[in-house]
Amino acid sequence: MLEWVQKTLIPFINKIKYKENLSIESKTILIMDGLKAHCIDVLFQANYIEPVLLPPHSSHIWQPLDLGIFGLVKKYYQRIQTRYSLINFQ
Repeated sequence: MLEWVQKTLIPFINKIKYKENLSIESKTILIMDGLKAHCIDVLFQANYIEPVLLPPHSSHIWQPLDLGIFGLVKKYYQRIQTRYSLINFQ
């Protein structure tokens, strides 16, 4: 998990901030399903990421988010992955 955060998540967030002309110090909200690791907290703070933890055993409450908000984020991320794959394939 730590390696993924360092090598994938943080560079991805910074790339989006750059693309949207946002300050590197602007906060990013990351919605998580309850994972709490102190080593990641320090990394998040250093990179201006604000984790929001969903309460345990509450997935049935958040299900509409999966269809609406999270669904849109998944589609956006899939488009980015596809573009990246096509660019790097050539």
